[in-house]
Amino acid sequence: MTEKAMPSDSSGTTVRRWASRVMRVALHLLVLGGLAVLGIWGHETGWQFQIQSAQPQQPNVTRYAETSRLKVHWVPRDVLAAKYCATHALYLCPCPGQEKSSHDLHTHAQGQPAPGHPDPFQTNAHGADADPPAWVGAILELESPGQLEGRTISTEIVTAQPFREVVHGYGRLSFFPADEAELRTPLFGTVWQRRKNPYEWVNAGEVIALIDSPELVRLKGEYLQAWIEHKTAKQKAESLAQAPVSHQEKQLAAAELTEANLRLRAAAETLISYGFPRPDPLPDTEDWTQVREGLCSLGLEDCGRELGDSPPASLLPLRAPFSGILVEFPVTVGQVVEQNALVCRLVNPARLLLVLSLPGEDAVRVRPGQRAVVHTEGSQKPEEGSVVWIEPVDNPDKAKVSVHLEVKNQQKIFKAGAWGEAEILVGEASQVLCVPKEALHRDGAAWCVFVVDHSSGEPPGGKRFQARMVRVGKSWGDRWPIVAGILPGERVVVQGSDVLWNELRHMLTSRSQQDGEGRERLATGETD
Repeated sequence: MTEKAMPSDSSGTTVRRWASRVMRVALHLLVLGGLAVLGIWGHETGWQFQIQSAQPQQPNVTRYAETSRLKVHWVPRDVLAAKYCATHALYLCPCPGQEKSSHDLHTHAQGQPAPGHPDPFQTNAHGADADPPAWVGAILELESPGQLEGRTISTEIVTAQPFREVVHGYGRLSFFPADEAELRTPLFGTVWQRRKNPYEWVNAGEVIALIDSPELVRLKGEYLQAWIEHKTAKQKAESLAQAPVSHQEKQLAAAELTEANLRLRAAAETLISYGFPRPDPLPDTEDWTQVREGLCSLGLEDCGRELGDSPPASLLPLRAPFSGILVEFPVTVGQVVEQNALVCRLVNPARLLLVLSLPGEDAVRVRPGQRAVVHTEGSQKPEEGSVVWIEPVDNPDKAKVSVHLEVKNQQKIFKAGAWGEAEILVGEASQVLCVPKEALHRDGAAWCVFVVDHSSGEPPGGKRFQARMVRVGKSWGDRWPIVAGILPGERVVVQGSDVLWNELRHMLTSRSQQDGEGRERLATGETD
């Protein structure tokens, strides 16, 4: 009996074991199926519940959906198409029709800059044949501040302000090349007198030093000899002109006079090349002793009191070519100097040169003649400057470009060798609407701001914010100029604007998914 009952118990255990496994597998499949259904529903609906509201809709505004925080109203596409502004290439532009409005102060009705007012802004226009961005015209409604989980909404009134667009650059100041000179002696000699001291101001034309040069005595002697020969040749030619001599003798006398005249002019040009004024031309009433005395005092007229009536003929004056300061005077009285030796160095600090190294994208906006304001380390008062030269480059987008500025330094405050910061004025307008950088949001080529919507008759604080399409100019520090899309006096959202933008983009994603599901149902013939 016992041996026959054992197979029956073994088969029953096996059945129960298999039944338990089937139940566990079925339970797992049921759980996985439920999770799959939940995931498909969340993917198709964006994990959002559609809640119908009994509130009346605004004219030309379609209530489409709402998030867990905000309600969103959408302007129909046909209304947007009907309210396209061709003047500013914007949808829902607040300007009256397509006429010039107060927010585009330097623009004609055709969108071109007014004469005398170059448009300093970029034209990031939206093409008329392009579809409007999906967020244009959306109105976000905030029921209570608690909906933003502690984030606050702050607004700012848009007002017109003076606009200045500048390019910043840094560089080292140096003396202007045209205002820096090294005075060198043109002849061998000895330093006879130093009439100025180092770091002393010198006016243009003043004598800085006198060089005693024996070579100068020879040059003046050659001029005196040429003068005597010219005077003799002239007297001979005049006497033969009235004498009964042959024509050949008269021609020979005239040729000698011409040759003497050329030698006299050559001797005079030699003295002029060494800094002397031109000697008196052919003084007929003077004898050679008067000419010699004139040559001794030639170029030393302003030193007559110190040198006396008959100064040495060997004195060579070195004069300042322009007004400035002697920053270097390495020679001493009695020192022998070779020809072309450095005597002193003269600079004019009334204007300085500032060389900036600007990126290519900034250098393309700089033009010669543009004004600049220059600051230096340790100086509280800025000085004016102007762009004088821009280094040409092959690829301005990738290279550093050298820009040279002429800096006015009339008060002698700036020093050569100091570091300077320049602000080059590349754009200017009298009155321009501008908003903080935090209020702007970029979507491709389009820009968006949130404007407080008063269409529902709410107080100025407002709880409804319209996504407005605008045209912006180039960045102005922490503020951006608005070319079109906003009127003076309107309020834009500043603090909390990023929260509204994120909520709006989240709703756009959900709306796109719902539109795609509707198009799929129409294609398959499925209707509710």
